Amino acid sequence: SRCASVERRLGYSGCSILLSIQKEVFSGVVLQQVFVVEMVIHNFQCNNCHMVAAQNTWRAAVQVRQKVDHKRTFYLLEQLILKYKAHQQCVSVKEQPDGVDFYFLCRHHAMKFQEFIVGVVPCRKKVASEQLISEDLNNNRINAKWTFSAEIVPVCKDDVICIHPQQYRQQGNLGPLLLCTGVTASLKLIDPVTMQRGELNQDNYFRHPRPALMTSNMAIEYTVLDVELTGKSSGKLLQAELTLARSRDLGANDVRFQVLSHLGAILQAGDIVMGYDMTAAVYNEADTKEWPKL
Repeated sequence: SRCASVERRLGYSGCSILLSIQKEVFSGVVLQQVFVVEMVIHNFQCNNCHMVAAQNTWRAAVQVRQKVDHKRTFYLLEQLILKYKAHQQCVSVKEQPDGVDFYFLCRHHAMKFQEFIVGVVPCRKKVASEQLISEDLNNNRINAKWTFSAEIVPVCKDDVICIHPQQYRQQGNLGPLLLCTGVTASLKLIDPVTMQRGELNQDNYFRHPRPALMTSNMAIEYTVLDVELTGKSSGKLLQAELTLARSRDLGANDVRFQVLSHLGAILQAGDIVMGYDMTAAVYNEADTKEWPKL
């Protein structure tokens, strides 16, 4: 009851504790004194809550971009981020016309996320830009925002590219027209004519960047009329000479195509496949100017 009366009298947002302290000062003599300890509660916001209240919810951002019409590599990157839980420190995600922005509360979280992206898909990271928000000269402290960037190679799986002559020599005369069979930390490429395979990492690609000549959106449907193996192979891939006809031309004309394919191990007569019609392809001549015979 005494504690309660003291708390009401003080009127603070907190509580009071009545302490009785005893100590033996002489033999058989005990000194006792009563103290009232006042505990007052003050409400403060942490830095993160203060940023949210001030509509300043992020400290660092990672801008991931890929300038392509289809986002097949982004779909792969999304699955890898979820698989390895790289998004746990992310506070916000915002979609942009050419990519996605990821926002973080700490600079080192954004740097770690950028390094993760560079490690799983072929991309080029750029130097971070810094924006000063406030500055405390007395304590030598600043409040700033950082922006990191990662540009993904604009080539996705099943795209056709024409590499630069220098890349052609570095890859052991691979190509120059190549099909991308997969995207990991580098581009997996194959030449269906020679069945030669190779990889192109981000450093070699961005020295002589080349956009895809044809993408999966440009593929048309063909019907396989005949399959004949040539005997060439590369791992589990077998080369075959195919006789194809456009599915839309069946019953209308007798136009057929003789092509080489790396899918001889799985294709059979009567199958429906997607392929590129190079005879009617339209692309920028600047992408193949080093190869006038193409």
